[in-house]
Amino acid sequence: MKELSWLDRIQSSDRPLIGEKAFSLGQLGQKGYPILPGFIIDSKFFREFIETCSNKASILTDLPYSSLNFDPDNYLTLQKVAKQSRQEILSATLPAEWGALFLDAARQLKSPTLILRVSLSLPSSLPPQLSGLLSSQICWCDPESLELAIKQTWAELFSAKVYLLAANGDWD
Repeated sequence: MKELSWLDRIQSSDRPLIGEKAFSLGQLGQKGYPILPGFIIDSKFFREFIETCSNKASILTDLPYSSLNFDPDNYLTLQKVAKQSRQEILSATLPAEWGALFLDAARQLKSPTLILRVSLSLPSSLPPQLSGLLSSQICWCDPESLELAIKQTWAELFSAKVYLLAANGDWD
């Protein structure tokens, strides 16, 4: 079974899997700065989810190995691709064992609400500002709310604006 990373226990070797913001936050906490406790759903979960949530007709099917080829200046197509990508993520179901793992971790935080935020480890070809385009999700600490918030967080990675910036390499 996969395990979650906790902010107070991350190490340098975790950086590629947990992203820059989570890594920096964990380092601050380990140096004695006050941070809220938290856990990280690393990129292995996301990759496996994308690989298993899509059907053969899905535009997400070969996502880890392909670059979507579309004209970024055709805004109608761009919007359609982004909407379809997000709908596929939101309509998929997380594996039951993941739901139990995430909920158990969330309950250990002893908070009625959670804040979920994307923390990216970006290839050098993508700008660090990309993660600033992605909004946080706030949810109740219950199974349905948590699953929806996780999927909404992941779906944020497939907005038309992110696709457009990635296609054009226009990061300024």
